[in-house]
Amino acid sequence: MNYQVRKNIIQQRQTLSSTLLQDKSQQVFKHLQNLPEFTLSKKVGSYLAVNGEMETSAIHNWLHTHSKVIYLPIIKEDSLIFGLWKQNTKLTPNKFNILEPSDKHSCPIDQLDIILVPLVAFKADCNRMGMGGGYYDKTLGAIKKEKRPLLIGIAHEFQKNEEFTVNNWDIPLDKIITEKNIYCKKSL
Repeated sequence: MNYQVRKNIIQQRQTLSSTLLQDKSQQVFKHLQNLPEFTLSKKVGSYLAVNGEMETSAIHNWLHTHSKVIYLPIIKEDSLIFGLWKQNTKLTPNKFNILEPSDKHSCPIDQLDIILVPLVAFKADCNRMGMGGGYYDKTLGAIKKEKRPLLIGIAHEFQKNEEFTVNNWDIPLDKIITEKNIYCKKSL
């Protein structure tokens, strides 16, 4: 079931026109700007969009112009660290051909205020399905819950799917923002 859900949603993301993707991404950005947790944050973990994921360029531009510090994920063995990213930072492709900064200036994950998390599918209760490598789950599962940054998933509304199976190692997000809605974990 999970394999088919992942495959269908990835295919659907890849068929979006660049104009539609930009429009939807702009709506997500507007929702983010209305969250005090986002506007008050200082250190933000983010990602560079690939394969029809919601674009983060408007978010990154806003963060840069408001003197926020952005960190991007770097794959280290089977988990992630977050490396400093400025607009002139040299990026190199990882084994999945996703661009990463150097790990020279990384930030401990428990010192980030927020992490914007990409996803393939999600449930209304803020459980997420990733690409299947478990990098975010392993990374976030290794830190104490009370030290964990606010976890905000970024997705298209069509990625909402109540049929996939959530595993016991899957780390739920605190919020998920789509172009239409903001979903919150019940405990918030």
